Amino acid sequence: MPHTSHRKKQGQKKRLQVNSEDGWTTITSSSSGASDAQKSHESGFSRTFLIPHNSNAHPADIPEGYTLDKLNEDYSRYEKVWTNSQCSKELATILQERIAGTQHGQQPVFTDKLDNCVCIGLGSMVDAVSRRAALLQFAALKQILSILDEERTRPALRSSCIAQDPVFNELDMDFLATTHQVTILRDPEKAASHISNSTFLYAPHCEWSFLLPALQGGAMSPSLVVCNDIEPLISGPLSTSLHGLVSDKAREFVHLPAREAVAFPRFEPHDSVFNDLSIYWRASEPSRDDKC
Repeated sequence: MPHTSHRKKQGQKKRLQVNSEDGWTTITSSSSGASDAQKSHESGFSRTFLIPHNSNAHPADIPEGYTLDKLNEDYSRYEKVWTNSQCSKELATILQERIAGTQHGQQPVFTDKLDNCVCIGLGSMVDAVSRRAALLQFAALKQILSILDEERTRPALRSSCIAQDPVFNELDMDFLATTHQVTILRDPEKAASHISNSTFLYAPHCEWSFLLPALQGGAMSPSLVVCNDIEPLISGPLSTSLHGLVSDKAREFVHLPAREAVAFPRFEPHDSVFNDLSIYWRASEPSRDDKC
């Protein structure tokens, strides 16, 4: 076949896929023009996904007779459960005191600009098994966005929210897009392209093989994150059974300068919905007066 003489367009993405013997596929996606190592270290535009060879996630089935009206009714019910919980009140305090820093006149410890919100791995709100957890987690997300929009001067995050999960079905997407103005992306790689150091990443109980690529990028990693506790991937028993790249990427994220973390409050009505989650943010640099 003859070679073509036209140039690649600037910014064209390269995609490398390697199947390893341990059952995992490594997919690296990056923009052309610099080495992968350099981009990963300097700009975060190179993200490596680790997914099972037999990954077959597909849209969840819609139960017979289940409609958007019923989904809205279920959401309203679970939203009230969330709003009335002690967990919701404690989360608001964390956001207002430790992150936004607007209560009691203290200076905010989190000063990064946030331009958008990316939500990954929420799960289907239609599927009978995952519905309760997904709706409660979505109610928590709505509260977080509301507090951040009220407490800080920035473009409204509620109107700049993107969600991606391969299990979303048509009813999930209709609920998110039509009722709550959330932009739906089907491709995880496209969702990852929206993540930068001005992103709020919401990924409760997201599979680590999809979560860690979203966290990586050095200085370009998201500045505010709600996700699984990362420490077990670094030093816990789980770390010994994982692909080596996983622990490396987890360590890179947690050990970034000025990275702060706090455990997500306990949700007593249904403890498993928010268990083992943490809130991570990049704290502002202390002033010279503070150092003295």
